[in-house]
Amino acid sequence: MKSENCVWLESQKVALSVLKETGAWSLLDKRTGVVWSSNPQTTRLGEVTLRTKSGETQNLPLIPDFVSLEENSVRLMFHPDCGNAELALMAKLTLMPDGETINVSYTTARWQDGKGARGQEGKG
Repeated sequence: MKSENCVWLESQKVALSVLKETGAWSLLDKRTGVVWSSNPQTTRLGEVTLRTKSGETQNLPLIPDFVSLEENSVRLMFHPDCGNAELALMAKLTLMPDGETINVSYTTARWQDGKGARGQEGKG
């Protein structure tokens, strides 16, 4: 997936690419040649299950509004269409110092002036 439309995190052990347009990703283990990737039939980062204000749950695709590369991290901002215009989600994929671990963290926030505000964080 190497192109100008991707952001990359790379070390001697792994290479992670994320497509800016859809959030589709690919992770190469350079030592073994094994490649993991997002679902090729539905090109996106993945899916999120959200609870609405009425208490119902909705499964929504994670297609980013924007993707940026910041030092050793890829940040993806989402504004899912769930009937809550204020909701924003941010995912962060960080290449750790060992050069082989990718840490995944996320934040939920209120959407303000096109930017996410402070919210609750989690790690995976």
